Amino acid sequence: MTESGLIEAYVLTHDPYRCGVHRAGALTLTSSVNTAWPYDTVDYDPNGNFTTGVGAHYTAPQNGYYNFAASTLVTGTAAGQFIGLAVAQNKQGAGYATVYQGQYSLAQAANNLGASVAAFGIQATAGDLFQFYYLVSAALVTIASFEYNWAQIEWAGPS
Repeated sequence: MTESGLIEAYVLTHDPYRCGVHRAGALTLTSSVNTAWPYDTVDYDPNGNFTTGVGAHYTAPQNGYYNFAASTLVTGTAAGQFIGLAVAQNKQGAGYATVYQGQYSLAQAANNLGASVAAFGIQATAGDLFQFYYLVSAALVTIASFEYNWAQIEWAGPS
């Protein structure tokens, strides 16, 4: 077995509850409404917990603490436009609520805007759903690249 194969086998054995996803194509974002980020490509998800497309979400497979990170880049068209990212949790079917608000970006001119969110140690019960969502001030277009529109989730340990 190669070194990379050993590392993958170790990680899968010790933490199969993780995933990495991204948005492959450009997307025009809906303005002025908190909207789930429609990730369309799974990079890795050994346990199959991520659902792609409209309403994309991660289903917590275990009780415990989870870490979240996401980033995006959009093309701004005027000063005063903004974008923000957040993590929302749906606890046992009670509806989504924000658990962590990330960084907002405000344009000073027509230029690219980036936003990110990183939340660590969010407690979940098996079956809870998580989404990354965005809020933008105008119908902005994402820059089509997995390098700019991605998310990662990992189980950090038992509660």
